[in-house]
Amino acid sequence: MRGLYLLSLLLAAGPGWAAGDASLLDALQERISAAWHAQDIDGLEAARAEALAFQGEGEIAFLAGYYAALASFRIGDLVADNRRRARDAFDACIDELEALLDEGVGGELAAEGHALLAGCYGNSAAFYRPPRVIMRGNRAQRNLERAAELAADNPRVILQDALSDYSRPAMFGGDVELAAQKLDSVAGIFDEGRDVPAGHPTWGAPDTWLYIGRIRAAVGDTEGASAAFSRALELAPDFRLARQDLDSL
Repeated sequence: MRGLYLLSLLLAAGPGWAAGDASLLDALQERISAAWHAQDIDGLEAARAEALAFQGEGEIAFLAGYYAALASFRIGDLVADNRRRARDAFDACIDELEALLDEGVGGELAAEGHALLAGCYGNSAAFYRPPRVIMRGNRAQRNLERAAELAADNPRVILQDALSDYSRPAMFGGDVELAAQKLDSVAGIFDEGRDVPAGHPTWGAPDTWLYIGRIRAAVGDTEGASAAFSRALELAPDFRLARQDLDSL
């Protein structure tokens, strides 16, 4: 399976980075985010297919493959009640990203890839039995560490690290208070509005506020949770998970 998704991109590769490619990738990322917020699995599947068919080479091939993996990652989260389908989605995300990272891309894009790969490994662990759970947890941690080595201040690197702390049981190193600190840091980075090259990842701010709200709600800070969920909805008005959590307070 490794290399299959990248190969499909390379076979369709055009002459290289064209002027409109970046805007097309930005639009693709927006569609993935919109489908995720609306819990639209069909929309995510369509976006993933579009990403896999995207024509390009080099950096553009990496970004197209990355967005295919991001769509798979989101699908896995949305179909968590279907063990086999969720496992397949997360495994597709892993295959897609490992193939891309094997090509030796560096810098910020590699950090993005390793961070998302960590999320895919971490989320997939719930759908396997020991010892695969431990193996996947270890691979998630290794990819987080690699991402931090490459770009420690990247908001999606910090976000995935925070979600790892949030989701892991305390006996395995989870730390909700530490996760809250990291999420606050990520929220500040997103609020700064850093310049990002066209076509590159920008997602994550609404998710950050969703989890800030969930942590605040868990400790009884209803007012703080309401403010966080409301902030997520300001950024993504159709974010159904944030709306559901806000309405449940």
